[in-house]
Amino acid sequence: MNLYLTGDKIGTPTGGGSVTHHESNALRYLDPAEFQCVSSTGNRPPTVWDFDEECARFVEGVTEPIRLAHIYAGCFTKTVAALKRKGALVTYTAAAHDVAISRREHELLGLPYDYPHLTDPEQLERYLGGYLNASTLIVPSRHSMAVMEAFGATNPIYVIPHGTHAVEAEIKPLPATFTVGYLGAIGPDKGLPYLLQAWKRLNWSDAELLIAGPQSQHPWMTEMISRFGGGRIRQLGWVEHIKDFYNSISLYCQCSCSEGFGCEVPEALSYGRSVLASTTCGASDVVLPSRRYPYQDVGLLAGLIDLERKDTEGGIDMRAGWRAMVKDLHWPKIEKRYADLWRDLLRGKSYES
Repeated sequence: MNLYLTGDKIGTPTGGGSVTHHESNALRYLDPAEFQCVSSTGNRPPTVWDFDEECARFVEGVTEPIRLAHIYAGCFTKTVAALKRKGALVTYTAAAHDVAISRREHELLGLPYDYPHLTDPEQLERYLGGYLNASTLIVPSRHSMAVMEAFGATNPIYVIPHGTHAVEAEIKPLPATFTVGYLGAIGPDKGLPYLLQAWKRLNWSDAELLIAGPQSQHPWMTEMISRFGGGRIRQLGWVEHIKDFYNSISLYCQCSCSEGFGCEVPEALSYGRSVLASTTCGASDVVLPSRRYPYQDVGLLAGLIDLERKDTEGGIDMRAGWRAMVKDLHWPKIEKRYADLWRDLLRGKSYES
């Protein structure tokens, strides 16, 4: 049996839902007849440990051999221990965030950092146990690798980035009005106050900042705009067709304080849009060094946005080049990298990620 385990609901229109969909697809490549999946129904458990307990009991009850188990995120320490007692090879995706940064950003916004599995030393040790005792860790970025190494990981770590979907062959023209876009969640880790401050500093009346995503019209986002923002800002809410969003912008900004990856970055590049990304966003790995910046540096971010607006050479050839940067990040290719890694590990071979 090859087993896939995740606390996420596979296939939902979220980062975790998308990644788990493609990881589980990849595991089916090995042997569809041997594939089995245990995932969340989407209901939040009472504590972070409950699903771990449930999965550990499931593993203990399996009577056939488990060759390989892959786990995505969450808290699976007891499950990993049960799998290793069964002799399974255990790989574990760790899209790790920097806890110290995350906590500081919550506190700066006056929000509680109510994650005892990350703040209580005993619970943190239990939480990390699954990652640190897995046979192999898979991370989507160098940022996540550094976070896991700081947590004390000594098991082998391979970087396999998250993917993006192929888009239509034609790159659409840039909008007549210079437009900066952000798409995604709006929590403290996402760094939106810094983007808003940079936009306010630019003080343009003839340019627009778009904030999109299911929470982008939430009162908390409106309060953040009132507190930090200025200039023309539009809250789009849920975007049904992301191609319409990317084709409506001139520049995409991923301003995360700490993020394992950030699938919006390769998405924007695949639509021929330039991207600015904070160095603590994992997907900055796929962005040109000249377009990376420290997430708290509002002045540098404002300057980079200004340079992008003044760039008169970012024509169709340049934008085709941005798209080419992510040609190897289409999801089918990423799925194949997962499958190749698992095959090599099962054969005891080394793997070049």
